[in-house]
Amino acid sequence: MNLAEYALNNRALVKFLIAVLVVGGIFSFVSMSKLEDPEIKVKQALVVTVYPGASAHKVELEVTDVLEKEIRAMGDIASVESKSMADLSIITVELESTVPPAELEQKWDILRRRVTNAASQLPDGCVTPVVKDDFGDVYGMFYAMTTDGIADEEMVEYANLVKRELQDIPGVRRVDIYGDRKPCINIDIIQDKMANLGVHPAEILATLNNQNKTVYSGYFKTGKSRLRIGVDDSYESIRDIENLLIQGHENDQLRLRDVASVTRGYQDPSRNEMRYDTVRALGISISMEKGGNIVTLGEKVDARLEQLKSSRIPVGIDFQKVFFQPDRVREAIGTFMINLVESVLVVILVLMLTMGFRSGVIIGTGLVIIVLGAFVILYLLDGTLQRVSLAALIVAMGMLVDNAIVIVDGILVDLKRGIPKPAALTNIAKKTAMPLLGATLIAILAFFPIFMSPDTVGEYVRDLFIVLAVSLLLSWILALTQIPIHADYSLKVKNEHLSEEQLYDSGMYRWFRKFLTYMLYHKKFAVGAVVILLALSAWCFQYIPQGFFPDLSYTQLYIEYKVPEGGTLEAVQGDIAEIEAYLLSRPDITHVTSSFGGTPSRYNLVRSIALPAMSYGELIVDYTDADALKSSIPGLQQYLTEHYPDAYVRIKRYNLMYEDFPVELMFCGPDPAVLKSLSAQAEQIMNDEPTATLVTNNWEPEAPVLMVDYYQPIARQAGLSRTDVGLSLLSATDGLPVGSYYEGTTAMPIYIKSVDNEGEETAALENIPVWSVLPSLTGLDGETIKGLLMGTVKKEDLLSEVVGSTPLSQATRGVKIEWEDPVVWRYNGQRAIKARCNNAQGYTAESVRGKLIPLVDTITLPEGYTKQWLGEHKASSEAMRYLFKNVPWAIVMIIVILIMLFKDFRKPTIIFLCLPLAAIGIVFGMLISGKDFGFVAIVGALGLIGMMIKNGVVLLDEITLQIASGKGRLVALLDSSSSRFRPVMMASLTTILGMIPLLGDDLFGSLAVTIMGGLLVGTVITLVFIPVLYALFFPIEKEDKVGALHKSDNEKLDNEWCFSLKETTVLRVVNDRRMMKTTLLILTVLFFSGVCPAQIVELDLQKCRKMAVENSKKLQSAEQQGQKAGFDKKAYRANFLPKLSATGLYAYVHKKMKFDIDGGYLPVYDVNDVGQAVPLNSLYMPEGKPVLGADGIPLFKQYAFMPDIDLALGIENAYTVGVMLEQPLYMGGKVRSAFRMASIGKEIADLNVKYNQAEVLAEADAAYWQYLKVCEQVKAAGKYLEVVKELVRNLEDAYRTGMAAQNDLLKAQVKQNEAELMVQKAQNGLALSGMNLCRIVGVDLMSELTVRDSLGEGIVSGLWEEGDNITGRPEYNMLERQIELKEKEVALTRSDFLPQLGVSASYGYSDGITLNGKSDGIASFAALASLKIPIYHWGEGRNKVKAMKAEEEMVRLKKEETEQMMQLEVARARYNVEDAATRVRLTRRSLSQAEENLQVSKNRFEVGMETLTNYMEAQAQWQKAWSDWIEAKAELRVNETYYLKSTGRLSD
Repeated sequence: MNLAEYALNNRALVKFLIAVLVVGGIFSFVSMSKLEDPEIKVKQALVVTVYPGASAHKVELEVTDVLEKEIRAMGDIASVESKSMADLSIITVELESTVPPAELEQKWDILRRRVTNAASQLPDGCVTPVVKDDFGDVYGMFYAMTTDGIADEEMVEYANLVKRELQDIPGVRRVDIYGDRKPCINIDIIQDKMANLGVHPAEILATLNNQNKTVYSGYFKTGKSRLRIGVDDSYESIRDIENLLIQGHENDQLRLRDVASVTRGYQDPSRNEMRYDTVRALGISISMEKGGNIVTLGEKVDARLEQLKSSRIPVGIDFQKVFFQPDRVREAIGTFMINLVESVLVVILVLMLTMGFRSGVIIGTGLVIIVLGAFVILYLLDGTLQRVSLAALIVAMGMLVDNAIVIVDGILVDLKRGIPKPAALTNIAKKTAMPLLGATLIAILAFFPIFMSPDTVGEYVRDLFIVLAVSLLLSWILALTQIPIHADYSLKVKNEHLSEEQLYDSGMYRWFRKFLTYMLYHKKFAVGAVVILLALSAWCFQYIPQGFFPDLSYTQLYIEYKVPEGGTLEAVQGDIAEIEAYLLSRPDITHVTSSFGGTPSRYNLVRSIALPAMSYGELIVDYTDADALKSSIPGLQQYLTEHYPDAYVRIKRYNLMYEDFPVELMFCGPDPAVLKSLSAQAEQIMNDEPTATLVTNNWEPEAPVLMVDYYQPIARQAGLSRTDVGLSLLSATDGLPVGSYYEGTTAMPIYIKSVDNEGEETAALENIPVWSVLPSLTGLDGETIKGLLMGTVKKEDLLSEVVGSTPLSQATRGVKIEWEDPVVWRYNGQRAIKARCNNAQGYTAESVRGKLIPLVDTITLPEGYTKQWLGEHKASSEAMRYLFKNVPWAIVMIIVILIMLFKDFRKPTIIFLCLPLAAIGIVFGMLISGKDFGFVAIVGALGLIGMMIKNGVVLLDEITLQIASGKGRLVALLDSSSSRFRPVMMASLTTILGMIPLLGDDLFGSLAVTIMGGLLVGTVITLVFIPVLYALFFPIEKEDKVGALHKSDNEKLDNEWCFSLKETTVLRVVNDRRMMKTTLLILTVLFFSGVCPAQIVELDLQKCRKMAVENSKKLQSAEQQGQKAGFDKKAYRANFLPKLSATGLYAYVHKKMKFDIDGGYLPVYDVNDVGQAVPLNSLYMPEGKPVLGADGIPLFKQYAFMPDIDLALGIENAYTVGVMLEQPLYMGGKVRSAFRMASIGKEIADLNVKYNQAEVLAEADAAYWQYLKVCEQVKAAGKYLEVVKELVRNLEDAYRTGMAAQNDLLKAQVKQNEAELMVQKAQNGLALSGMNLCRIVGVDLMSELTVRDSLGEGIVSGLWEEGDNITGRPEYNMLERQIELKEKEVALTRSDFLPQLGVSASYGYSDGITLNGKSDGIASFAALASLKIPIYHWGEGRNKVKAMKAEEEMVRLKKEETEQMMQLEVARARYNVEDAATRVRLTRRSLSQAEENLQVSKNRFEVGMETLTNYMEAQAQWQKAWSDWIEAKAELRVNETYYLKSTGRLSD
């Protein structure tokens, strides 16, 4: 019982389950998580480190470099990119895209530990690094909180209120506020008042720090209680700060307000701000918990905000939606519902027009049930409704009815044939259930590489596979269950008992059969036409735009605004204010949101995030509609570029391409000047290319720096240290932080600033007052104290000198301007610069890059510099690599299914040969539509492959069934194509029309075009080209008559269809099980071959040689050649012996052959004198003419009578047998010459085996000694690294104590880097040489090798004992044999022109032939002698013999020449051995000298008598001497091998 029969017998259960799917589908659709984009995690983290006062290069060397080295050692790192600026280091750590999302938290924990470990190596004054791994979180709701007349501080308080309230909503994960200015307390100290009152800045610092310091006071025990004791240390208000008594002035009751003003303000400069339509605003970003419903959550957030506005937030504060994902998701779902209804209606309408109203309703109802059922399964799998999953359902819409169309069409055909309805409902299901399941699985497997792609892009589109797999499997189940039940009720077909011809007798079918018949009889024409179309499409492919991901259709874009580093936030705000005014004046723009200092929030997944910088601003622009947005971009970009030439302004649309720029060329190297020069060349090329626009680089131009020339003698005389100068400058500029003031739960930092009497900052830097943190006692000597006691020195003057300040110009040598790099970028530990550009309107990034590549390749890179393409090319290449990495597995599984279905290889081959032809439809479809051929289009092409294979399976299965029913192949091909014409056409048509709603989608439009175009052509290919290929693989010429004979038996076969179907089903199940067992066995072997650990192999030279000989395919082939020569020799020996053969013949004819000879009267003849026959008694007329009868024959007087004769010839059991013996006596020497040539061939084959064996041994020896050489090089490199590391450690210790210069330490660190690279190269060389040796000895390439030999230093004993003789070489002996072989060829040629004599004898016996019933056996014996003597052939024999002698002489000359070359080769090999031995001795001596020199240099360096450069040179010489010694030893061993080979003594 199959599935259809089970469903018909259990209708109540099936109906109940369908009801569950319908109700559950509606519930699941309402309850499922709804998002705009799939939930994917950004695999990036930021490491932010503040190093106040350091320049960009100092931050790079002392902070960024230290952190990068530690971070890059953690593993699974794709790239580490850093930006070092003045005071700040930002490192972007990107994990490999293959890291599973579940492991991200673990990876970030490892990153934090690495950063913590490196923090101890950072310089003093460096703030602890902060790891931020959540900046990639997507905030689906982004509001602008605007106000009308409410102060900033109050607005921030209300924003915090909103944040607390929203975080209490279930489903809200996080709420962030952007643009809030941080409040602070400013204490402006007036230097003149401090000097007059004798107050030193250190006293104010001590006062503030002591007052605000937490002090542990212990606990007090009272009875059974233990009470904590605390000392109040907090400020209640700003007035408390003003009233603080200054430490050291308790007697005169001086308070802070007497020398300073205390005010409340905001931190300056502000780090980020935000405006909405030119109005000050705060950004409120809200993210959702995983698995939530963004639509429902958005409604809750809106309701809570309205509640707050009506109850707790004052009038004037409003919330504007900058980006609100719930609205977009709601719109997307609404569009999906419309597209779903449209697709269902289109499918039903098409099916109604082609298959009838009832059939259309049946299939359309099933389509709705499938979609609802898919919602149920997705809900159970924690799936989400978002951009990809909704598009997947639309993609699947046409595919979901394919199975149902085949089933309904089969039921209709069977009913028209007159098959009873119960049987008709299950007949098609029995025949096609397994083929349809296989085809469905193949369609699913076509999308399998998407599911297996582990990178971010694969994760984004992964739901495409899940939705398609779920819905297609459900469609197969419902096609076999729901469709037969529904058809039983609804289908009303008249039982017409139509024949095969009557079923397909319409005009369309007749035209199709004629066309297909023509193609089957003109197969070469059909193949040629397809090949031409394929070649044309391949040529046209170059004109299709190549892309990655298209820009998405939003009514919003964003504009990046960047000024050179060092620009102020106020300047950025001024320019952006002008841009705001211009944008808001345009009628197509509705709102403009501006942010300063960074990107306000990652409010969706498809936008890039800028690193925070005060020189950066951004505008988020809302348009009236998407078309207005697209049309305005060129003009708007031109306006911004022309009006703001000093800034870099770029318009960006939302795109899944996560790189900052679409086209990026990165140069890496050590010198910034060289990098800038290379980038300038690349930028010039980009500027000259018209398709490239907005060219820039990621480094900033050098910026001016005010450098205070601190001169210690002058400063010390004024009692000022370098720290004093720095802190004084800080207090006069940004303010000196001295603690915090808490107002409720809000912490406000306290800053001390130095101002003049008017409370203004000092206008000139040279006039800034500089004071010492500690009072200066340099002028307080004995004379001063004496003058103070005697009254000659005034107390006020002394106080001014001790606690007063000094202008900066008097404490230093002034202020000068220097230029420095404000930013230093690094990529994977190297300084890097990126030349960047955008693609112009109408061009793709890949096409621009293609035009730039030839010009960029002309740039000459200095030694140590590299270039690499990044941007969209890098992202696209990685995505394609991971996608196509899994395509082979999908192909293997598809092939397995096809073989299981068809039980052979030819039919799957037919299907696969059709697949490339889908490119015809794809190419022309893309050209007509103008879409880019990017990642999504490739995904569509993969799905198209599955659809084409599915149609091919259905057709080939029908062909197989038709042939199995007894039809000839030609008839079966025509009938099968006709019977599958409507199902295949309908399935393709519904799929194509179901894609129409996706054509306008920016992301999935190219996928729809790919499938629609490819399937349109693919359908024709399936119905026409598959039969043509079938006819080529299974010839039909001999089958036509058979098909015609069997065609008359169709009625009989129709009556026996039940029995045949059951028998076929049983056989198929048995064969399927066998095939599945074989498949599982193959997959198991493949799996365990990939996961088993590598083996450990121990080798010495002899074992290596033995294994190499046993494993060599080349040697095995030579041995087979030797065996073949041996068999040839035995075959030619047989020519000397007589040949005995026997023959036999038997004939049987059922009927006797009868011959009747009619009798009658015959004339009588006689012979005359001249021997002629003349008639006797002829009748003559009087004139002498013979009398003629009525028949014109002369009449006679006398006739003879012959009776009738009956003959009967019978050969019912006729037979004949015989034996023959043949013996050549003399063949001119041909037999003897041929045998001798075969014997020489065997000798040459044996020598060839020895020659190949020597070649294999030489290769094995070279690989073996190479591996030993690299092993020793790894040890030498490791030892050298240890020596350099020891030097670096010693220099680091000396540098910390001030006994070594920093440049010496840096030189040593550079040497350490070189040594580490040397170790890495040696280890890589060891791995490669090991793999090569494993290949030669025939073990797994990943095997671990252990060798027991060493290189040694001397020449092996006995090497010269046998001299330089070459007679033992196989090549030499082979030449000797070839000369002898040519001699025998001369004799063989001569034998053709000499006499040849042979004898033979035979005996035969025949019987069984009867004549009129009588039979007599016949026996015979024959003897034969044959002699052939050539007499004259016009010189042919003589000339052939001379030609062969010439060839013999050529071989002799070649042998003499080769002999000389061999002797030369032996001499060269001998000299090479002697030279190598000498080199070993000399390099060993050099190594000893280098070791002694290194020790001497080390001792001298440690006592200060040797420079670092000389010491490192001694180390390098020692390392080189060691490496040369190793090379010499390995060279000696290899040369010994080649000497043995040249003398013919190399054997295992």
